[in-house]
Amino acid sequence: MQPSSFSSRWSPGARIGLALTALVVIAVGAVLVAYAYAAWDWRGHAFAGFLPARDLAVSEAEPFGGGWPALAAGLAPGDRILGIGGVALDELSAPERVAAFNREMAAREPGQRVIVRFAPQQETGPAGAACQSAGESARCSVTIMLTRMSLGDFAGFFGVSWLAGVALWLIALGLVARWPDRPALRTLAALTALLAVVVAGRFDSLSTQLYVPAWLAAQALAGGLAVMLGLA
Repeated sequence: MQPSSFSSRWSPGARIGLALTALVVIAVGAVLVAYAYAAWDWRGHAFAGFLPARDLAVSEAEPFGGGWPALAAGLAPGDRILGIGGVALDELSAPERVAAFNREMAAREPGQRVIVRFAPQQETGPAGAACQSAGESARCSVTIMLTRMSLGDFAGFFGVSWLAGVALWLIALGLVARWPDRPALRTLAALTALLAVVVAGRFDSLSTQLYVPAWLAAQALAGGLAVMLGLA
């Protein structure tokens, strides 16, 4: 007796593949919601005027309009933040440093003045900063007035990439719904969903950094799936 077309179409391997793809798509949807919640909550906090890299160094990000306090005070990309107010950050590990910095921002209000201590990437600090030599480098401090990231900058840094991520996620969802029985398209759907995490997570990697592990894992998995598609 010939196996039915249904049994042939939905072999145990096919069912497992579909289940794994659906799980990836659902998980990515949850991550996108988490990104949006974390970003909006972050925007409600005081803003020092720069977006931090993983090691709490000033990133290359610049405002779309107007000025950001820290950058206006002379901090430049690559300058590493050592402390904010009376909180020393330089002795903490990178993840703890960012978390402590964000807690300090959440505890303060826009309009408050705060002293930022930092290690400039250049041998000498910016004009207007109080700097002291510390071996081969310098240690500087500057007083800035905290603000709140404008809606325009927030939309530019978060909104555009998040909406692009949502669009990718919807494409992945459509691929699974339309062609659930095609292994190559299931793989493409999973890859597209993972790319949604990568694209939408760029802002989180420069703000709360709560979901950086998921962002990095998505990059690694997406690379693996891309290789699988290329070899198929």
